[in-house]
Amino acid sequence: MPWGDGTGPFGKGPRTGRRGGGGGRGMGRGMGRGMGQGMGRGRGMSTGWSPPQPQQSQQQPMSKEQELEMLIQQSQFIKQQMEAIEKRINDLSKKGGEVKMASPIAIVDKDKCTGCGICVDACSHEAIKVDEIAEVDKEKCTGCGTCVEECPNEAISMSK
Repeated sequence: MPWGDGTGPFGKGPRTGRRGGGGGRGMGRGMGRGMGQGMGRGRGMSTGWSPPQPQQSQQQPMSKEQELEMLIQQSQFIKQQMEAIEKRINDLSKKGGEVKMASPIAIVDKDKCTGCGICVDACSHEAIKVDEIAEVDKEKCTGCGTCVEECPNEAISMSK
């Protein structure tokens, strides 16, 4: 082996090759996968960041319904966080007036909507009504996206 077995570029015995990747007195920078015994001797030479490692999950893949439920819960949690942030912004605002962050709202494609009413049942904020086609009340819509997921005709999208 040309590296790490005494035959490396410096020929000084085991583990004296690139990056000091073992337990010896390498010329490396302490950045190898070994004990970090290079010039930094494993102390303070790291940036503290490492790229995310792919997870090898042995769990069963989620069903479409399970994934949808998980995403809805995440959306609701994020909405709660946004409300708390907006409240804090209002508390800290020098203007004293309410600062409303722009959030997405549901938009109905009138050409695709059949007026089936599934979105009305899906919306927990009572922001949608149907009079031949669905109409979204912009004041009540929270941008949760539940109606988008439930619409069988893909007639609802979120504004940007």
